[in-house]
Amino acid sequence: MKRMAPTGLYRVLIPVSVLYALMAGAWIAGLRYNTTPSWPMGFYLLEALDGDPDPQSLVFACPPDTHRFREAYRRRYIGAGPCPGGYTPILKMVIAGAGTEVKVGTGVSVDGTVLRNSTVFAADGQGRYLTAWVGGRVPNNHYLLMSDHFAGSFDSRYFGPLHRKQIIGNARPLLTW
Repeated sequence: MKRMAPTGLYRVLIPVSVLYALMAGAWIAGLRYNTTPSWPMGFYLLEALDGDPDPQSLVFACPPDTHRFREAYRRRYIGAGPCPGGYTPILKMVIAGAGTEVKVGTGVSVDGTVLRNSTVFAADGQGRYLTAWVGGRVPNNHYLLMSDHFAGSFDSRYFGPLHRKQIIGNARPLLTW
């Protein structure tokens, strides 16, 4: 007696396999999807970064595995992903580089200019206490990364400047809404 192929299984397995292959290819090519309110939701292209990032450039950065980022992960400010510590890359704008004087009070000022949407909140939307970065001069090889798009962003106003090695590339918006 002949056995018949399980065609129903193939009808599901083949399209699912193709979908996973396309998603893997898009990831390898640098396609990323932003779901956070820090920047418009949508698709961004991760591009290689030659040298240091330019001021005002949009970048992807891997959060370091520190107490502040572990707490941010527990609070779901950042998700799980491929960065060390198991975090997803964050999407932020380069606001300031080494040597820049940054003051953090009710807002963030860089070299005396208060930044747009830089309000420093004492608590998050669920009433949990937030600790702001103390401010100061940005150290060598470090960058202040923030969002001027969304005042409630978890960014350098809370975790301070990040080292250049944390910045994995430029982010180019492809399709956002």
